[in-house]
Amino acid sequence: MTQDYTRWNRAGLTTLQTVDGNAATYLEDLRQALRLRFSGEPEVLQWLGEPGNDDSLAEWQQRLLEQYRAERRDYGWEMLRTLARSMHILARYQDAYSNERFLRTATQWDNLRRLVSMLDYQPAPPASAEAWVALLAKEDDAAVGEVKAGLALQHQPKDGSAPVVFETLDDLHVDYRLNRLRGSEHDRSRQKIQVPAEGEPWTFDWVEAPENLSVGEWAVVTLDNHKGIAVEVTSIEAASLTLTVRQAGHHGEHWDLADIRLQRLDQWNQAPRLNGINVIETASASHSVTAGDVLVYSHGGSWRAIRVLDVSGRRIRLDGDNGGARDFYLAQAVVAQLLEGEERFVLPLARAAAENVWDENQNRLSVQTREDDDGNRIDDYVTADKAAEVYYRPPGTARAFEVASTSVAALTFDGKPGKLASGQWLILRHQDGHSTATRITAIAEFDGYFQLSVDPPVGEGRWSQAYGRFKESLAQRGHDRNLDPVYKESSTHTSIVEMALDDSVAALMPGRRLWIESPHDAALVTLAEVERNGASDGLVRLKVTPALDGLDLKTADTWIYANVVRAGHGESKGEQVLGSGDRVQANQRFLIEKTDLAFVRDTTFDSGVKAAIDVIVDGRVWTQVDHLRNSGETDRHYAVRLTETGELIVQFGDGRHGRRLPSGSNNVRLRSRHGHGLRGNLAAHNLNKLKKPHPLVDGVVQPVNAAGGGEAENLAQVRDHAPQSVLTLKRAVSLADFGRLCESYSSVWRAKALRLPDTPGASDRIEVRVVPAGGGPLGDLAHDLWQTLNQHTHPGVQVSLACYEPLLVSVEITLRVDAEAFEPELVREAVRQALLDAFSLERANFAEPLFRSRVFEVVESVQGVKNADCVILPAFKDEAGNALEPRRRITAEDGTVRRVNPQAWQVLYLNAEVYPPTIRTEEV
Repeated sequence: MTQDYTRWNRAGLTTLQTVDGNAATYLEDLRQALRLRFSGEPEVLQWLGEPGNDDSLAEWQQRLLEQYRAERRDYGWEMLRTLARSMHILARYQDAYSNERFLRTATQWDNLRRLVSMLDYQPAPPASAEAWVALLAKEDDAAVGEVKAGLALQHQPKDGSAPVVFETLDDLHVDYRLNRLRGSEHDRSRQKIQVPAEGEPWTFDWVEAPENLSVGEWAVVTLDNHKGIAVEVTSIEAASLTLTVRQAGHHGEHWDLADIRLQRLDQWNQAPRLNGINVIETASASHSVTAGDVLVYSHGGSWRAIRVLDVSGRRIRLDGDNGGARDFYLAQAVVAQLLEGEERFVLPLARAAAENVWDENQNRLSVQTREDDDGNRIDDYVTADKAAEVYYRPPGTARAFEVASTSVAALTFDGKPGKLASGQWLILRHQDGHSTATRITAIAEFDGYFQLSVDPPVGEGRWSQAYGRFKESLAQRGHDRNLDPVYKESSTHTSIVEMALDDSVAALMPGRRLWIESPHDAALVTLAEVERNGASDGLVRLKVTPALDGLDLKTADTWIYANVVRAGHGESKGEQVLGSGDRVQANQRFLIEKTDLAFVRDTTFDSGVKAAIDVIVDGRVWTQVDHLRNSGETDRHYAVRLTETGELIVQFGDGRHGRRLPSGSNNVRLRSRHGHGLRGNLAAHNLNKLKKPHPLVDGVVQPVNAAGGGEAENLAQVRDHAPQSVLTLKRAVSLADFGRLCESYSSVWRAKALRLPDTPGASDRIEVRVVPAGGGPLGDLAHDLWQTLNQHTHPGVQVSLACYEPLLVSVEITLRVDAEAFEPELVREAVRQALLDAFSLERANFAEPLFRSRVFEVVESVQGVKNADCVILPAFKDEAGNALEPRRRITAEDGTVRRVNPQAWQVLYLNAEVYPPTIRTEEV
């Protein structure tokens, strides 16, 4: 046939049809042609039948079908019908082969590959995931040394499927001291809090609820064990308690939260001996003085009276200053009598001088006198209106006691100190109600009593009770959390991280990779400089790049892994024979009959990956290239391509583009690694086992998700990407070109370029949003894509990479199912799977709108669904479950969502794990 088939799709057809007809119409065409050819021969015309004057198209179709299906048992007619059938088959073959000539309709892999090779395009192979892992060296001084690349790590899926194996891709010098590092003072808060003044409340947040806590309990709040204040528990809440400051004279201060401790549960409390001013100590406790007695002593040549306020053993507190007197006598009280019509305190004749009489306040009294028969003056009495009580000093009485000391030690206690010790805190309660906290500095033990020396000194006072030997020391919540950033200084490109580390760790050298992570942020950095013993405190200062500014890396929550190495999905196999070279053959090829070969990142390849194989020819490793067309005649190069079944063909040069293989027997050998695809995109902390024991390594931590794993391009993707490669020609000129170049990578599902607003000094800014294969963060893929885009765009364009913004949608579906014909639960599960497939991330596009009619289409296409109600929920979320808004939401009068338009950088899809659809069934 000579008809031009290149313009067929102008009619909007999805497949090519070379002939408009089938066996029935061809038979009619043959019959009509024979009637025309033998129009003058009645016998032939009779054999061919009537001309066929049909009144309608339906009648014509019915007549052709009956004519074609009729059994005439006529050799001539059967020959015509066979010819019509043959033409029908030929036309269909022609259609099939014609369709194989076009990208949009080709169905055979080899035909499609040939078509795209004409566009200088190779279908992208699969990609193997990569992850940064931290090796945990054995906690042993001998666990220092080099771990060669190829250390096998594995994850065992919970579904019982085969383990997912990764291997380290680089050599690494490990040291057990670099397993997990912390920033300096990570467990010490830098916060200062206000400690209130005396009498004010203070909320104390505890770490763990203390036992036996009660309102009214006394305690000491200390600062770094060198300063303390007395407090009282006045209220108890669920996670805190309210303290009232009782420290006398405390005016409030700012204290370091890290050093604050609540000392509680006193195990010792005892009243001290009488103490304070005007207290004297007798040589013996065997005296008859009691509280309320009045003592008389001589001072400055005259006698004075003083009342006894309190007596405790050898200690006596007097009501006033005694001037250091050491001789005291008991004063005698006079009883009032009724004489001559009035009450009088009659003084006995046997008494001292009249001026040595005192009232109840120890004031001197004048005495009424009279004369006797001989004319002598006699001090006789004191009238009751001058005093309520009268005391005098009897002459000739002995001292009331022997004074041992007129200046007594304040903190003297009876008995033995027991477990009291220097450094312990005390609370001292004063008779006037105030309290103070102090610390024991020394204990002097004597026969039957002991004395305490304290700091700060408590001075003279009437201390009535002492509490000590506090059993429990409570820290306030947050005391061990340094909320400052782990980095101390930052510049444009670097940050400084301080830590306490042995400066003899030789492995900590510039160029080493570190993984810094907290629950909120993480960063992979490169060590740029190490300052050892740069400060007197022995800290090691690490300068890392890039800078950590803006990251939420609180020192308390941040870990630094320093035995970090790249690991890639796949397991290495031993060396094997690939074949024998023959220098006579040009472009000699070998088939690797494995379908699970790994592919590793390489930005020099158009697809961003290359096969993880080594081809060794006569003991020499040859170089893998993307295409041989740029190879010289002496270059030891080879190229690879995938077959439809996923096997790999290795092709060598022809002597002009790449060297031919030298002749030899089994001289072409292969080393390979196996493992690729989405299965390798493991979530963080899943890669946690060594496949085999290692003398230096005890375990592994995968702090970040593995990313980059992707499947080989399917036919539909090849049809899309091959024409795009012609549009871009490996250059990023138009805005769409940036997205197309990114989509040429095996690890990318979708990419879209957005033009950013101009800023001073930058007028051509492009941001490319990317959906990596399998979803999740970009990881190291961002650097590879950025490098590729910058190499293929014109100077002056500022390109940045960012991950897509997930816009999760959910639906509520009510299915009506004929329960007699279908199992409702099976239909429900089929609908759920159909929804997840149709609205998966892999199928979604940037800013692609969602119509409710599309949901109906998917649901009602499932067998067993008679009809359904579909509701698009008006709330949208991101992958973390946080609320998110689309660009536009269109609703009907009844409030139901009919259409959702995402933002340009958003991708709308279903994720049953985060935001599952609700599907109910009703039997009809």
